[in-house]
Amino acid sequence: MGIVRKPLPVKLFIGLLAADESSILRQEIALANRFGPIDIRGPITRWEHTDYYARELGTVILRKFVFFRDVMDPETLPAIKIYTNSLELSSALKDHNGARRTTNIDPGYLTEAKAVLATTKDYAHRLYLGQGIYGEVELRYSKEGQSYLSVEHSYPDFRSKTTIGLFNQARSNLQQMIREEVTLRHHQR
Repeated sequence: MGIVRKPLPVKLFIGLLAADESSILRQEIALANRFGPIDIRGPITRWEHTDYYARELGTVILRKFVFFRDVMDPETLPAIKIYTNSLELSSALKDHNGARRTTNIDPGYLTEAKAVLATTKDYAHRLYLGQGIYGEVELRYSKEGQSYLSVEHSYPDFRSKTTIGLFNQARSNLQQMIREEVTLRHHQR
């Protein structure tokens, strides 16, 4: 029988999609005000994988990943996704057709073993996390390769060398934070 244990803390990341850099910057500021300092900012790249967001964001879509310095409890991911959905709506443009998002904000968390992305959509490879939110593993860590690897259903931008490099860097930062937290807990006993 396994023993129920509290999970190790995780690192919050957020993927941003927008039509322009100023929208990304505005959301970064709002997210940092809510979740604390950002310790890794990925480059802004063109997102050209599908036309799924074109109606809302336009034909030129930019992608950026940000990683937050402070660790968190993985149980908080559903609440974070609900918050980022409200942030998307608060910055949406309103017209006669309703609200049109100016940014897409997708939170997830990173462990030493995997990267989990939050979504509101159910599918065969997604697990229910609570509060109407599902999670899916986008990357898994390979000890042999000493790197994250994409999985069968990973989104195309999670498969890129640049993105995997960012996640590997964030994993190193996470490991350092976990070591510091474990040391602190040990000294508090």
